[in-house]
Amino acid sequence: MKKDAENYNFAHYIILCTFEMSETVGHLYELRCMMKEYGVSACLIPQADPHQSEYLEDHYKVREYFSGFTGSAGLLAVSLTDVGLWTDSRYYLQASEQLQLSGIKLYKQGLTDTISYDKWLYNQVGDCGVVVVNANNISVNEWIRLSKIVKLKDSDSFESLWFNRPPLSDSKIFIHDVKYSGKSVDKKLTEFRKAILDAKADCCILTVLDEIAWLLNIRAFDVPHNPVVRSYLIVNKDECILFVDLNKLSPELVKYFAINNISVREYDEVGVFISNMQNVRVLYDADKMSFRLYSKFSSTIIAICKTSFVSAMKAVKNDTEIRGFKNAMKRDGVVWVKFLRWFELNQQNGIKMTERSVMNELRKLKSEQNGFVEESFETTVGYGKHAAIVHYAATEQSDAVIKNSGLLLIDTGTQYLDGTTDTTRTLACGSLTQQEKIDYTLVLKGHIALAQAIFPLGTKGSQIDILARQYLWQKGLDYGHGTGHGVGHFLNVHEGYARISPRENGPIIEAGFTFTNEPGLYREGCHGIRIENMLLVVDDKKTENTKFLRFETLTLVPIDMKAIDLSLLDENERNYLNNYHKRVITLLSPLLNEEENNWLKNTLYEI
Repeated sequence: MKKDAENYNFAHYIILCTFEMSETVGHLYELRCMMKEYGVSACLIPQADPHQSEYLEDHYKVREYFSGFTGSAGLLAVSLTDVGLWTDSRYYLQASEQLQLSGIKLYKQGLTDTISYDKWLYNQVGDCGVVVVNANNISVNEWIRLSKIVKLKDSDSFESLWFNRPPLSDSKIFIHDVKYSGKSVDKKLTEFRKAILDAKADCCILTVLDEIAWLLNIRAFDVPHNPVVRSYLIVNKDECILFVDLNKLSPELVKYFAINNISVREYDEVGVFISNMQNVRVLYDADKMSFRLYSKFSSTIIAICKTSFVSAMKAVKNDTEIRGFKNAMKRDGVVWVKFLRWFELNQQNGIKMTERSVMNELRKLKSEQNGFVEESFETTVGYGKHAAIVHYAATEQSDAVIKNSGLLLIDTGTQYLDGTTDTTRTLACGSLTQQEKIDYTLVLKGHIALAQAIFPLGTKGSQIDILARQYLWQKGLDYGHGTGHGVGHFLNVHEGYARISPRENGPIIEAGFTFTNEPGLYREGCHGIRIENMLLVVDDKKTENTKFLRFETLTLVPIDMKAIDLSLLDENERNYLNNYHKRVITLLSPLLNEEENNWLKNTLYEI
């Protein structure tokens, strides 16, 4: 698959128009034509970029182009006779809708009867068939694992079939001032270099975008909602070399890099640079480095595979970052109070509201706050059955009118210069069924249980995940996503290091970690519920033999009490909710006008 496809794209386009096929069917048709021409049995298209990012620049959304599925997690596998897409429970409903009429079969990851994509590929191609994958978009570990099952070939030629492919971002890089970051580049690099030496390595190759941005105190807008810089970084005891698009540098940045002894090279030069490295011990992360970059290692390189120290370093927030988070939460709390009052008044006055008008109002209120940069992810506003789609995004076609009944789920976050926020609230829009109230209260009970957790040092997120699920489990219910994820500081809202979920391979929880607390419940075709606050891990007590930790809730947003079945709450849970709302009132009151204060105090009554 080395020949460019442009010569026959137009002919195929005419054929597809003649038969009035869908765009996705047409894209798959052209892909298979190319596969047949070059003797390829299957093509594997993961949701990834050269940095193994969760969220991508539009330029790298190749899987979306060939499948029509827009979710942030998923993998497409295409053979000459069959095609499948694998995704997790967050996207089951969304994928089911978006894959209609495409001919693509949905495989639901996490279910015991779902065939894995590697077994599927083997069934399609056997021992002799060739599977093509862009090795820039697959990790070292995944390539090695998969190559033991099928015959892999590195090629990105099939991507040339993408007409009008969006260009790479040209956003300018800017400095994230130390008054926000709390630690200078020099101090961060000194700590990092010590960790490299302690690992008996000569240098480290960083490929993860938020790690590089955090380490160098730089930001950009290369990925929507994630203020990261498309780059690579190589650090040794003497040098720090950043590979980046040089057109993105301002004179201020050039001076900044010079002062901090950071040399800069073109982004595309990293492969050649690595191939010229000789007789060095290189630290790298095999889950985050692409196989194509890894293939540049010379035979003289001693490769030391280890999870990047930077991910652990940035997960523990310093005092300045913590203050920033708390201040950002106050501004976000103000936004929510203004919004909730607006929402209630509109309902009382019979003013029509839709999912998109709610989303637009939230965005407007956020933009009025000091330090606002952008939203930290695409806001979810789902009414009724739409709320059961975990990452639902309202379109002009799906935009539902909000009525005076049922539940409205809003999941939104903000990027402020001093912190990142992530909050979900489920609102009662009027009359509710008893089932809706019970479901809401069970989720709330789990949310409170996790918020109040006290646990010994050495605990992992998987060990406390059950606290949020226990009341749902008692009723034979559950949710498919994790309970909590790490949150970056003016970085990725999904930090990717620490988490609270059933998965057992997370790190030990430390003081300074920031998590979300977001249990949920989703009834397909009926309603969805999620209540999400952000948490900070802090020291609790120290006994003779053990140190204990607890959570401090950072979020300052009212929890809708109209949806609660009060008979299901015990005294402790009522006290928690009352105290939480007292704290919301105390901290937000100085930032609100008289009308907003009165509304807040009248709304947050004791139960």
